[in-house]
Amino acid sequence: MEASIKRKHDACIDGTRGITNHAADFVADLPLLALQTTLDNSVAKMDDYEAKRLHNLGYEQKLVQDIHTMQGESWAIAKLVEEYAKAIHNDVLEHLVGFHKSDLTSGSIDKKKTNAGIVFAAAMANVAAMVAAGYNITAARVTGLGTSIANVTSDQGTPRADIADNVAARDAEIAEVKNVLMPTRKSILNLLAAYAVPKPLTYAAVADSFEILEIGKRHIADRIRVTDSVLKLRLPHALVTVKEIPTLPKKTSSELGIVDLSHETLPQGNYTLVISLRNYGTITMMNVPAYDDKMTIVDVPLTKNSPDMTVNFPITFDVDGHPVISKI
Repeated sequence: MEASIKRKHDACIDGTRGITNHAADFVADLPLLALQTTLDNSVAKMDDYEAKRLHNLGYEQKLVQDIHTMQGESWAIAKLVEEYAKAIHNDVLEHLVGFHKSDLTSGSIDKKKTNAGIVFAAAMANVAAMVAAGYNITAARVTGLGTSIANVTSDQGTPRADIADNVAARDAEIAEVKNVLMPTRKSILNLLAAYAVPKPLTYAAVADSFEILEIGKRHIADRIRVTDSVLKLRLPHALVTVKEIPTLPKKTSSELGIVDLSHETLPQGNYTLVISLRNYGTITMMNVPAYDDKMTIVDVPLTKNSPDMTVNFPITFDVDGHPVISKI
């Protein structure tokens, strides 16, 4: 799969597992469970398309390999025959095999095959004499060129249809992502919003599982999760900067309110994160740790129209899940 498609595919697999892991919270939510089934079926379809694509890719690779062999051998043998023709002053033979390299390596497959065939016929007619004259050529090598030409012809038959199927499978993957996978994921996330206040931990866990990762989870040093402090819903489009690294571009929180910073970006140490969102103000969070061997979760609750503030990591929450923010 292409990287962007694979990330979405994997996010949906993780997401449906997240729902299953919290089945007790969703047992009566029939619309959500129905969407989970749709998502599972869509993922299964994509897996089928990918299996077909990988199977057909084998034929495509064989065609490329056989063409490469045909091109290399036809050019090498053509130069030997041309050298022999010059030595015996056979102008007709010299002209016959006097190809430019691009005649044998560029253009359509059929054109390359035709020119390679000319070289093969000329070599077969003269190979015995060339061997006798001490040229670095054998009948087996010339026969091998004929075999490679035949292999390309064979590859262009049934496998050509398979290569077309490969393209069709890729197009089907793209269509499945656009028409089913991503819309179903969005519908599930919309339904999950109802759980943000009564079951904030479940909401957070399942929302996180649906995140489309830009980097592998094992590479994440700090995961910043930006949330509305009242509604408990994740906030997209928040800007996150690292004060100690002014050259690092601002990162924008995803649809699920997440910004992931890699170990490469944040070597082990403590950092100051600045998180801002229009109509929510700015929180500057001091002493946020980054470790070389694990991920730090940084929960950032923003309140609408609140003043800018500076706080210490971590922000704590009361028994009702409301943030307890102590300004510095």
